[in-house]
Amino acid sequence: MASHEATRKVMVGRTTEYRKGTDTELLALHGGSAELLLLCGERFDAVQAFRTGRLSLHMIRTKGNPPVCMVSSMVGDHQWMLADDSLVLRVDPHKYVFAMPGFCYGLALPASGSDRECRTLEEILARFCAYRDLAAEEADTWAHAYDEMTKLTTIAAAIDTTTGGARRPSTATGCASSESEKWKKIQRAVRTSAMIKLLSRSLLTGALDPRKHLHLTAGNSLPSMRVIGDLADVIETGQRPPAVDGRNSFWYVNGEGIRLLLAILSACSAAERRKRPRLDTLREESEGATEGSAGDEGGGVSSSGSRCPSREARLEREMDVQ
Repeated sequence: MASHEATRKVMVGRTTEYRKGTDTELLALHGGSAELLLLCGERFDAVQAFRTGRLSLHMIRTKGNPPVCMVSSMVGDHQWMLADDSLVLRVDPHKYVFAMPGFCYGLALPASGSDRECRTLEEILARFCAYRDLAAEEADTWAHAYDEMTKLTTIAAAIDTTTGGARRPSTATGCASSESEKWKKIQRAVRTSAMIKLLSRSLLTGALDPRKHLHLTAGNSLPSMRVIGDLADVIETGQRPPAVDGRNSFWYVNGEGIRLLLAILSACSAAERRKRPRLDTLREESEGATEGSAGDEGGGVSSSGSRCPSREARLEREMDVQ
């Protein structure tokens, strides 16, 4: 019931109709580019710039009874989910931390953004996340966020253990200062965005049937963050997620739904691999001609870095099903 009230109050943006549901833009910040960061390392001492672009928040809502809803944020084309069982901290008037399964995002809003837009953002976060306002005068904003995130997630884990609640997603506040650990977090962030897009489209087009592929709960149309944690764990480990206590109060994708989404991802990856040799051949031919011209003029040979896309870009192409 509370979730129905929350969704009713924020239907304020333009809505796009699909065969099996709607996509409503709840908020779009127009006062400059937001910056999305990956927070790594002990006390978030390694801040990895990840994306810049316009910040927008969307809600998808399926038709049928009961309806299923999912709220997500986007910076540019990178997307992540908001869920009531995930922590979001406001650590500065224009900075926020989002706990995701396996990593944390930092979000820095443009200083030119309006106060009204910031208030609307915070109202949405308060309705759809485990939101905490910790804004204070701190010398190191991200270190303060790390300390508070660690404290709150420890408390949450203790509550879940004593009450038999559902597994909470990892918030990845542990040390991850090495380059390999940073790369693992980048991989998971890219996969997470791709999975959110896949899940949204699958629900809106009817490929994913809520009655068949989701575990639904009475009185709550919103998802658990384990939706993303389960998919990421299966992709990375090949192991099925553990069973969930029946008292979990949010919807999530069941075993049959996970198998369907993995089959779609596999088909998309296979199609990308079939296209890539042709694209790489064309690119190499074009670059070979350019290098030949440079050699005739006495110029040096271009570096291999200029010829090869970054690992992040390659992973984005493989995982993004857009």
